[in-house]
Amino acid sequence: VNFLVKHGFDFNLQYSKGIVYHPGADRKKSNAKNVFHEKDYLRKIFDLILLSKKPIVLHNSLMDLVFIYQHLYGPAPTQLQTFLADLDQMWPNGIYDTKYIADYCARTKASYLEFVFRKCQRENDFHPLPTRLSIKFSQIPEQFIKLNYVQFSFCNDWSEKVYTEELIERLCIPYCLHGYCNAKKCDLIHDVDLFILDEEFKAEKKRQRRKNRLEKVKSAKDCTGSAKKAGVAELLLLINNKKRELEEHCDGNNSRKKMCKVTPVHDKRLVDTSSQRRLEKTDKLTGSSSSKIDSQISNGSDSPDQISSTSSNGQYSFYQSAHRAGFDAFMTGFSLAYFAMKNYDLSQNLSEKLFNIAEIRNKISLSGKDFYLTVQCSGFAKHSTYHLEKWAKMLNNDCEMI
Repeated sequence: VNFLVKHGFDFNLQYSKGIVYHPGADRKKSNAKNVFHEKDYLRKIFDLILLSKKPIVLHNSLMDLVFIYQHLYGPAPTQLQTFLADLDQMWPNGIYDTKYIADYCARTKASYLEFVFRKCQRENDFHPLPTRLSIKFSQIPEQFIKLNYVQFSFCNDWSEKVYTEELIERLCIPYCLHGYCNAKKCDLIHDVDLFILDEEFKAEKKRQRRKNRLEKVKSAKDCTGSAKKAGVAELLLLINNKKRELEEHCDGNNSRKKMCKVTPVHDKRLVDTSSQRRLEKTDKLTGSSSSKIDSQISNGSDSPDQISSTSSNGQYSFYQSAHRAGFDAFMTGFSLAYFAMKNYDLSQNLSEKLFNIAEIRNKISLSGKDFYLTVQCSGFAKHSTYHLEKWAKMLNNDCEMI
């Protein structure tokens, strides 16, 4: 309730104009044919959804599945294995959890819905146009006059974001990582977009440092090899010159030749010169490239230039998020579609192939756990009695359709 209040949920409006329903088992049928109590409307709609055998896509789906089972289907089983067996039969074409995808497949920094969607949306914007995920909305029949259209405020231009160190220091870390803040009055910034930009900037800076380090190692190896070759050549030349001088000295004294043992002379000047040459060459190879990379990062070239862009008025507008059933449904569906297109090469016929990915099917993320829950009917589990009876009636078309 506290979460809904903070996000502007109007309980008075819900009480006055909300759709009523009753939890638990189905109500007894009325004597009149095709006459339903107003509390049964949502249940009949849910029955039709189940009979269509369409897959269901949720985010952090465990609580949602428990809620819709208890409030729109029947009494929830007390045993987990029984509950999972019922779900497996209710959705034969699969249950898909985008939070599981974020935690175990995409491995994103955070996995709450708003973060997952905004990250997918930003990555999709950088895709080439032929491989970019596009959304096409179906034409709504005219008889559905109760539908209204709302501008989705999340789909704004990223170039309007201002990225500065001062703003990053004011980010509310609990909100950025988990999607909520427990503080009663938080003066920090609750901005998912700014958090994503900061992660991208850090990743780019880390990549540049790694690239710079590899270039330095490669340059050092090249310089070391060149210096060694130059040092050996000069040392051999010095030895030959000393040997020639000794031979000439022996011949000049008209004495018989003697076998002279020549020892290498440690020429300090030679060593200092080669070392200095090696250092100068190393600085020449690494100094310019590193300074160039540093200047690119500081000036915001390549990808950072989009991170440090400013808005038209130069002022930062505080981020306001919103939760609404239509928004959440759209964000969930978009996130799943983008993940499938990105990781499974489903740019063609995405709608047909989307729900044939076994890796993400019937796997549910568990908050606070390092393992996930698989929705399947165990060989040792049985379906609940209520589910078997109701399911048989639905398949036999005994339940009245709206």
